[in-house]
Amino acid sequence: METGAYLDANGKATTDPGEYIYDYEGTRLSNNGRDAIAETEFNQRELVRVNQTGHTYLTLTPVEGLNLTANYSINNIDYRRKVYENPYVGDGTAGPGRLNQMSTRTLTQTFNQLITYSKSIGNHNFDVLLGHENYSYKYEYLYGMKTQETVSGMYEFGNFVNISSLSSYTNTYKKEGYFGRINYDYAHKYYASLSYRHDGSSRFAKENRWGNFWSFGVGWRISEEAFMKDVKWVNNLKLRASYGETGNDNILDSDGDPDYYPYQTLYGLGYKNGSEAGAYFTVIANPSLKWETQISTDIALEFGLFDRLTGTIEYFKKDSKDLLFDVSQPASVGVTSIIQNIGKVTNSGVEIELDYNAFKNKDWSVSVGANATFVKNKIKNLPATMKENGYISGSKKWLEGKSIYEFWLRQWHGVDPQTGDGLYVADVSKYNQGNIGTGDGNITQSQFDEYKKTVVTIDGKELTNSYTYAKYDFSGSSIPDVYGGFNVRVSYKNFDLAAVFSYQLGGQILDTNYATMMSMTEFGYAQSPDLLKAWKQAGDITEVPRIDNSAAHTTNIGQSYSTRWLTSSDYLNLRSVTIGYQLPKTWLSKVMLKSARLNLTAENLFMLKARQGLNPMANYSGVTYNEYMPSRNITLGLNVSF
Repeated sequence: METGAYLDANGKATTDPGEYIYDYEGTRLSNNGRDAIAETEFNQRELVRVNQTGHTYLTLTPVEGLNLTANYSINNIDYRRKVYENPYVGDGTAGPGRLNQMSTRTLTQTFNQLITYSKSIGNHNFDVLLGHENYSYKYEYLYGMKTQETVSGMYEFGNFVNISSLSSYTNTYKKEGYFGRINYDYAHKYYASLSYRHDGSSRFAKENRWGNFWSFGVGWRISEEAFMKDVKWVNNLKLRASYGETGNDNILDSDGDPDYYPYQTLYGLGYKNGSEAGAYFTVIANPSLKWETQISTDIALEFGLFDRLTGTIEYFKKDSKDLLFDVSQPASVGVTSIIQNIGKVTNSGVEIELDYNAFKNKDWSVSVGANATFVKNKIKNLPATMKENGYISGSKKWLEGKSIYEFWLRQWHGVDPQTGDGLYVADVSKYNQGNIGTGDGNITQSQFDEYKKTVVTIDGKELTNSYTYAKYDFSGSSIPDVYGGFNVRVSYKNFDLAAVFSYQLGGQILDTNYATMMSMTEFGYAQSPDLLKAWKQAGDITEVPRIDNSAAHTTNIGQSYSTRWLTSSDYLNLRSVTIGYQLPKTWLSKVMLKSARLNLTAENLFMLKARQGLNPMANYSGVTYNEYMPSRNITLGLNVSF
């Protein structure tokens, strides 16, 4: 008897259960054997996060002006993750079927004791603080994975046969400090402040564990002087200055994660040398590591004029010395990097903040505010081993006299109109006949011959279509010339409107996200429509090289670290707009309310920037790393008080 898709062996019609049929066994150019919908249905993922926070304090006042205070706070975060990956489609097919579980606990505790005393004797006002603080951090991690599922539907380790991975570790960190501060003013006209800290960190060896840091500041309220009494248009005029040191023990490894034991040698265990058990270095000790010190100088003028204009103009300078940095090492050392204290860097600039009450009467008020920051960064000193050639860190190069934020990139020229090749400025200082030899920095004849095969000359400039022979050079800075914000506030009777903007001008950003979307080797991923502008025939003028999937071509034009991917980080962002309405008290009295305010807030309504999809606010390094644009949020709220 003939049967078919809808007939059983007896020729009777069968019912269609109506379940989805997933196609994950076909042949695709990309992600073969994957199906996002099927994996979402067949896999299981469970995440549990429990955050427990507590705080308590005790204050005693044995005599007037004297307070004894103890504060204790604790924060415990338990996080558990269980992930099951099915044996049919996706990553779990290699098991077949697998289960992994991760558990972490983060416990932080802070305990401080404070003694404060304030006293006024005539025009002399004193405020004294003495204190001690202890901070502890503990992080526990446990992870396991088993494969080869026995029966379906049971998501526990006992249902899986083979142990694929099992690991755990604990990190601890402690910091302790003793500190004191004295504030003094005379008649609220002359001010002085002095502070001192003695801090210890478990990240340093015992010989360098403690650091001493101090600061002082002075102030002069000029507007309180007798000679200013007749200057009616000056409401406030104050000059202040400060100088001080702070310590930094925030040590990061090459991955940007905290490094808790850089002064100790650590080993990775369980590795084999042939058939013999073995270990290898993961960290090489640096017992001479010490606190990074930041020395800050600030001078500011605060003012209020004409009962309308207020503002601050401030000069700042921060010298950071003994920088804590993860320095790359040659392979012969046995580790890729070692944490060291290196060099000295200076940040300096000017910050201006203004606020102006433009108009105010019985019904209306209008005011505006703005701020701007101008900052420069300069490397003042590097270790002797880095003075001549500097130190390359990713897309940056550290060199005395330069900035740690200056890009060091291969120089992109453009697209050859005749061939569609991507062209770079050739490194003629290295690849020339005068450098052929056997000494350090020289090249061989064969290297020079290979270089010449890639060279074209356009408008008298020697260019190369090979990324290998491109010239490196400093290529602008990720620090903007100026950044800041401004706001507008308007009210009419019971209505009010406030808009807040932020901006940035003058910096550069290395858009590696855009570089990935311009790749010619990826399938099944989002790509930029700018690829449609690619070179097609001789004579085409474009900034996008020809589409050619040959290995040599894609390697030469697909690299992220070239000036091709530099773009302006200028932006103007409307951060928020709030419209509010204060309900009349005559209405509220009828429902026994003191006040009620209705408000509507919209955040990130628009951003003007150099490239669609670019988030120039993402980070200060000037390199994009899969950041999303700020989310647009709209919130409606009602605030009431009884």
